[in-house]
Amino acid sequence: MNFLKKKIVFLIFKNNYRLNALGNFAKTNFYDKFIVINLSGRIKSVIGKLFYKLNIGKFISIDGDPFLYKQNNSINIWFTGPKLRIKSQYINFANNYVNIINPAIVEIDNYFHIYPIIKPRKICFKKARKIIFMGKFFFEPYDEMYFNHNKLLDLKKDILMNFKVIDEKKFWSDRFNDDEIKKKFDNYKIIKTFLRTEILNRINKEFKNHFFVFGTSDEKKEFKILKPVYDLNKIKKIYQGNICIDTGSILGSVTFAPRAIQILESGGLLLQTHQHDSKEKLKEIYSEITSNSINQLLEQIDILLTNHDKCVDYVNKTDQFLIGCRKKISDSLNNAFNIKR
Repeated sequence: MNFLKKKIVFLIFKNNYRLNALGNFAKTNFYDKFIVINLSGRIKSVIGKLFYKLNIGKFISIDGDPFLYKQNNSINIWFTGPKLRIKSQYINFANNYVNIINPAIVEIDNYFHIYPIIKPRKICFKKARKIIFMGKFFFEPYDEMYFNHNKLLDLKKDILMNFKVIDEKKFWSDRFNDDEIKKKFDNYKIIKTFLRTEILNRINKEFKNHFFVFGTSDEKKEFKILKPVYDLNKIKKIYQGNICIDTGSILGSVTFAPRAIQILESGGLLLQTHQHDSKEKLKEIYSEITSNSINQLLEQIDILLTNHDKCVDYVNKTDQFLIGCRKKISDSLNNAFNIKR
C-alpha cells in the first residue's frame, strides 16, 4: 500500500454529534485509492479548515458545519432527511448531498452512499437471542393531518400486507397535488411512524417475552418502551448477537440509513422492512434481510430466533457481503469528487 499515492479526504465538521450516525466511516480509514481522515470536533476541525483554505486534499462536511462552498474539492452531506432538510441559504449549491432519499415525495438529488464497515467475523449470534428495536415515535396523527387516526386505521391492513406501497409515487399522487411537497412530507412522517408502531405491535404480540424496545414516545404504546440508550458502547452490546429490527427511516426510504449501519457494525442480525433501494443495495443477501409484509417479517424473526443452522447461514452470507463494502464506499467517493476509476 503506497500511502503517497492515496487521495486524501478530510472530514472537517465541527460538532461530533453525527459521529454515531456515520458509523465506522467517521474513523480514519483506507478505501481503495482513498484515505479518509477524521478532523472533526472543535479543535481538529480548525486544522481541517486551514487545509481547506490551502486546497490540500478533498473535504466532507456534515450538516453544513461548516458549509463548504468550493465545488471542485468538497461536498456537504446533510443527514437525517432528503433535500428538504438542507438549509434554505444553501439549497442551490451543486455540492450538497443527502444520506436519506424519499423518491416518492422529493425528486432525487445527490445521494452519498455510506455502507457498514466491519472486519470479517464481526457478526455473531447469541444462544438466547433477543429481538431488539431502537427508535423514536415523534410523529403522531392528529385531526388536521390528511392521515389522521381514522384514515390510518383504514389503511392499516393494506400497508402491513405490502410495506412497499407508501414508497410508491402513485400512492401520493392519488392523494395530493404535485406541488404539495411539504404536505406530502409531513404526512409521510405520520404514516411511516404509524407503520413502525403497528409492526412493533405485531412483533410484541407474537414474541413478547423476547422483545425489547428502546426509545421515546409522546403516546402510550401496546408494547413497553425502555429508556433510550445514547452511549455507543452500550448500544453495541445491546445489538450484538441479537435479532435487530429496522423499519427504515421515518423521513425516507434507504437501506443503509444510520440505524441499519449501526446494527451491522455492532454485530447484530439485521431484519429490515423493504426500502426503495433494498434490492439494489443488498443484492445476494436481499432475501436474508428484507421483508415485504408483516407475515414475512414475523416468519424471518421466528427462523432466526429458533433455528441455529439458519443463523449460521445468515451470518456467513452477510459477513461475506460486508467484506465488499469498502469498495462501495470508494465508489461513492469517486462519484462525489468526479474521479475517474
